[in-house]
Amino acid sequence: MRVHIPEGIRERSEELFLPGVPRIMANRQNTKAGISPEFYATLDVGDTRQRIAFAGVREMVTKYCGGANKALDYGCGAGRSTRFLKEMGLEEVVGVDINQEMLQKAVEKRIPGTSYLQIKSGQLPFKDCMFDLVFSGLVILEISKAREIRKILKELKRVTTDQGTVIILTCTKEGYLTDSDHFEVMLTPEQQANIKDGDPVPIRVRDTGQVFTDYYWSNEFLTSTLQEVGLTTVEVKLPTAPDQDASPRPNYAIYVSKKYAKSIW
Repeated sequence: MRVHIPEGIRERSEELFLPGVPRIMANRQNTKAGISPEFYATLDVGDTRQRIAFAGVREMVTKYCGGANKALDYGCGAGRSTRFLKEMGLEEVVGVDINQEMLQKAVEKRIPGTSYLQIKSGQLPFKDCMFDLVFSGLVILEISKAREIRKILKELKRVTTDQGTVIILTCTKEGYLTDSDHFEVMLTPEQQANIKDGDPVPIRVRDTGQVFTDYYWSNEFLTSTLQEVGLTTVEVKLPTAPDQDASPRPNYAIYVSKKYAKSIW
């Protein structure tokens, strides 16, 4: 099988550990413990909450990324967000993840113009200023340490072109106060009322009973951390359905950021 290797990879890009996925790390890591890659592969951006969220992502990409050709999908999992970006008309989309099994599922559904790489968290094997759009969907909420989030955001900034855009999709506090089609939040009312940055949020998969853990990060933390690493937040989109009367509180937030303009002094 001939494997497409994206241009601009720094090192070790020719070594393969499974068909279609260059091997960037040696040890196996999992993203959400308790959720199988098979389950993730069945999820679709058409599911109720995520349909609303990804409609918002589409709107932000259309608004801020006109003319973008090359995109990075950081934390692509089973590849659904990579395919979503490619189907928006981008010329090339590279999906990266730390999880070997997730990437195998992504490769099984790979479409032309997409490729996948396994990485270590916060370490991207790409040259500086390589991508017009860097997207990370529902990844920040899987990270338990603020310093790791800063590390990742710095790397996302590094590989973004000077005129490029970084888009982060994550869960709001309100998203952890109610259940969704597939997931049940296991916080007590007291924990919900007192939730703070970095707190674990146990969540049960409705269909299987499996439990995994998200981590809550506030709007204040995310906007200040983006600013700290050199990314200017130009919009925070809180997507809701037009007819969402029963649950008007947004479950997701989309952070759209640009690099600081270079100083003229």
